[in-house]
Amino acid sequence: MRTGLFAARRGARTGVRSKKSKFDCLDRLASGEPYFVLRAQDRLAPELIETWAVEAELNDCPPQKVASARAVAKAMRGWRKRKLPD
Repeated sequence: MRTGLFAARRGARTGVRSKKSKFDCLDRLASGEPYFVLRAQDRLAPELIETWAVEAELNDCPPQKVASARAVAKAMRGWRKRKLPD
């Protein structure tokens, strides 16, 4: 079983490894369902998440989920060790 990825920050949820959130989807993946993980160390991740948030907003995604994504992008920008993907 995977560990949850979220902890509270400013009313939204940001990704950390220690706590579960209602936005943690890993336990809900269907068998064989593809998924993609972006880590804070990836310099490209925050901008990709921001782009996703814009698209989600334009498509009427729940505001709390959009805010959560933006909070994750902000937290990633502050990560101490960032690099291009391996």
